[in-house]
Amino acid sequence: MILTLPIPPSVNAAYANNKSGRGRGRFKTAAYRAWLLHADVMYLQQKRALEPVTGPAMVVIKLPMKMRGDISNRIKVPEDFLVSRGLTSDDSKNVHVGAVRSADVKPGFCEIVVRPA
Repeated sequence: MILTLPIPPSVNAAYANNKSGRGRGRFKTAAYRAWLLHADVMYLQQKRALEPVTGPAMVVIKLPMKMRGDISNRIKVPEDFLVSRGLTSDDSKNVHVGAVRSADVKPGFCEIVVRPA
């Protein structure tokens, strides 16, 4: 399965801590919530062509060559997205998860490749 999504926020930018003492301790940032909306639109456009992978999986997040920041910080958000949309089993079942920079990926987007292990 190959899914194209917008570049996910860094895990550092995806969550914030509630310092007020009221409510939840950690929460999704506005950047993460905006990414989820954009990712859902793109997912729904590709949904018919996607075959979910159940059980152990190998996941590779392909990012554009000129993307700023650490590629390893871009793994958790799309990995959680795959699980939440039923495209993969719980991410604890993954046997390999990685990120690479690729000249084949358009700026502003990522390509998620999921294969059964």
